[in-house]
Amino acid sequence: MANTPDFAAFSRFRDLNVKSLLYYQAQLTDLRLRLHEQEYEDARNTNGEEDNGRFASRADFLMTAEGSEQLRLMGEIRRLLKEYNEALLQYSQVSALPEPDTYNMKNLRKWLRHADNGNFKIGGQGEQSTWGDLYQDPDNEISFSPWRRFWKVVWALLWTQAPPPSELDLVMTRAPHKIDGFTRWVACYFIPFYEDFTRYREEKVVEKQAKLAAADLEKQPKHTLKRWSKRSSKKQTPVLPEKWVAKPGKQDTLATWSEKGMLRFTSSVSTVVACLLPTVAITVLSQVHGLRSLLLCIAGFAVIFAVGLIFLTNGTSSRVEIFTATAAFSAVLVVFISTPIINVAPGASASMG
Repeated sequence: MANTPDFAAFSRFRDLNVKSLLYYQAQLTDLRLRLHEQEYEDARNTNGEEDNGRFASRADFLMTAEGSEQLRLMGEIRRLLKEYNEALLQYSQVSALPEPDTYNMKNLRKWLRHADNGNFKIGGQGEQSTWGDLYQDPDNEISFSPWRRFWKVVWALLWTQAPPPSELDLVMTRAPHKIDGFTRWVACYFIPFYEDFTRYREEKVVEKQAKLAAADLEKQPKHTLKRWSKRSSKKQTPVLPEKWVAKPGKQDTLATWSEKGMLRFTSSVSTVVACLLPTVAITVLSQVHGLRSLLLCIAGFAVIFAVGLIFLTNGTSSRVEIFTATAAFSAVLVVFISTPIINVAPGASASMG
């Protein structure tokens, strides 16, 4: 967590904070009732020696009196009220802290489960469930299917879904970086798919090489193997075919990608699409003839522009921003309707209509 601040998530202890405030509230309510009863008793009880009735009308008598029950109760109320207010303000500040990202917590659980890192070393009285259930991973795939994951990634881009509500009572100590939806899609869907697909291809290559090595071993004549075994030293142990092929090295269990690099990539893609879409629309409209065809093309490109804006921002743009950008884009295309259409008939002079 010290090396990866995005994993630094701590329990809020919401239930304990609420219980503590409720206990304070119950104690203060009881003290308030006792204070009211004592004030009533002092107001109606007049004694010639102590004259308790003056406590209800004269504050100086109350402040200078020795052994006043009202003053003792008020001192106890002040102490508890101060602790209650401090606890209430602290809980409000803790409640305002941001929740950790669901994807980061998922990767943290993977790291804690990995044999070369966490290896289930966090235990105790429920401590292993602080960041979620370490023994169950509903998102873990038994076998990697490239096509199934590919369509899942594409669907995540086309249909933005809010992250599932987290039942973990966790907070982060630093404010999260606010990124656009397209960059979040690249970080949470595309990059994991790229890493898993690369690892999948490496495993397939190693498996194929191992099969070829085993097949070559079976094709060798038996007398060649016997001759080789006589020449070899007795201390040498036979090497199995699966060890002839170099296996991939130890995989890093925590891959870090530069946020600046992802932002640069997504900004470049968005800029290229923003430049190409008006250019393509103008090129197509310049080749279209007829008012009806122009209107249909303008409507189609306006829809494509709005849908592309939603996909590239992945739902982070407001409706007002989408409406304003689409209206401005459509206004540019309307120029093709406002210009006069020149019709030149064969063998006739040019006329404007």
